[in-house]
Amino acid sequence: MDLTKLYFFKVTAELRHMTRAAEQLETNQPFLSRSLHKLEEELGVPLFIHKGRGIELSEYGKAYYPYVRDLFAKLEDGKKMLYDMERQEARTVQVGTNACSYLPAFFREVCKEQQQFAVRQRTNSLEALLEGVKEGAYDLVFAVSPTLLREEEGRKTLLLRRDEMKLIFPENQADLFGESIAFEQLSDMPIITAPEGFGVTDCLLHQFRIRAKKPNISIETTDIAIIPKYVENGLGLSAFPAYVLDRLFQSGVGRAELEGEGFWAYFYLVWNPDRYVSRAAVQAIEAAQHYFTRKA
Repeated sequence: MDLTKLYFFKVTAELRHMTRAAEQLETNQPFLSRSLHKLEEELGVPLFIHKGRGIELSEYGKAYYPYVRDLFAKLEDGKKMLYDMERQEARTVQVGTNACSYLPAFFREVCKEQQQFAVRQRTNSLEALLEGVKEGAYDLVFAVSPTLLREEEGRKTLLLRRDEMKLIFPENQADLFGESIAFEQLSDMPIITAPEGFGVTDCLLHQFRIRAKKPNISIETTDIAIIPKYVENGLGLSAFPAYVLDRLFQSGVGRAELEGEGFWAYFYLVWNPDRYVSRAAVQAIEAAQHYFTRKA
């Protein structure tokens, strides 16, 4: 079977638009249409149905698409495997994360052990990370979740840590907060967070959602490192895993427990066991299991 026609089908199925597909494939629309028609003739079933100015997959196309997608995923994995064999010095790992604060010291350890180890890191929401690792966009995902994750097809999940989240407040206001805070006290207090999709923020907002409460967000910033400084200056409260607080933020803020139900951050390593996993990624998985489980 002609791989070109199959690739044309894959791209068109994903874009659901003939003109955009032709542009992405760098061909003209009549040639694309003829190629898809020949593929349909070869298979004996219609793969697309026209809907207004666009197109949709037929029931046959929907059933066939996963096989074609997986075929090209396997071919891409084979390319990665050959690249890994030929270029033994190539140590690059594609990493996705919503938990950047956990990683600097870990990667420092990995770089000490592995020569020429390199990381290409991208930040995204938990949902996008989990979907991306299944599709092969990331070799590894380091992610924080407010709840336990389930393993699914195309996704191996390894729980590296369960860390208690700590509320942080200005250190000079310790008398007002004490060692624990009732959730009801937070309802009207200003909260400082990163946007939704950042792991630590998702853990905090999860506590509001399960109690059907709305947080009073006073400052939202993508710069996680500046949040404790805002807290130190009396602009609001926030929350971080104890693990992160112990290693990054040690002065200027006090910390307290949230009374009631457990307030946890579950830190996971996720990869796709059905895709090719490079030697560098395998070594990073082994290093993560050792590093994070031995760190109290």
